[in-house]
Amino acid sequence: MPRILIFAKEFNLGEPISSFCEFFAFRMAEHGIECDLVVFGGGDGIPYAEKRLAGALTVYRAPFQMHANTYFNWILLMNNELKRVGRRLAEENEYVLVLANDWTSAPAASSIAAYFNIPLVTAMHSTEQNRGFSYENSQPISDLEWEACYLSKRVVAMNADCRNSLAFDLKVPSDKIITVEGLFDYTGLIKEVARQT
Repeated sequence: MPRILIFAKEFNLGEPISSFCEFFAFRMAEHGIECDLVVFGGGDGIPYAEKRLAGALTVYRAPFQMHANTYFNWILLMNNELKRVGRRLAEENEYVLVLANDWTSAPAASSIAAYFNIPLVTAMHSTEQNRGFSYENSQPISDLEWEACYLSKRVVAMNADCRNSLAFDLKVPSDKIITVEGLFDYTGLIKEVARQT
């Protein structure tokens, strides 16, 4: 059965990226594709897996106990732990696609995709330009977004504003962008996944 490896910063009830990952896995299950999701978590310091959606989604939580002087630096350190878990999964399973969610998981996802020669797709829920570009680390965050888009076969924009920012601020070619309007519109994304399987 085809599998997709998904990376995200977190997986919590009601959190927007978590909801996207859950709905995405549900839609992929309808097409016979299972998803593994690697996220930060495991507060007790022990990695663990939890089955969701009747086994269509397995969430692997990577423990991370370090602190950093900025949120940006913490995200980069956390990505090392996501890569550690992702590498173990990629050695044990054959994935047809790696899916990153925003800049917060792009370093891990792009590293695993490149190392194992798996196509990368990045879901951009917003860009740093959409968020105001007002943080001291806005430029390196925008650079990570650009790199993730550059390395990806396709870039998923979660709405028209995000699509415009991807096209005009990050210069992503329009034929590379798939726009998803709402949690239930996965037509373009499903077609891309079908091409990879």
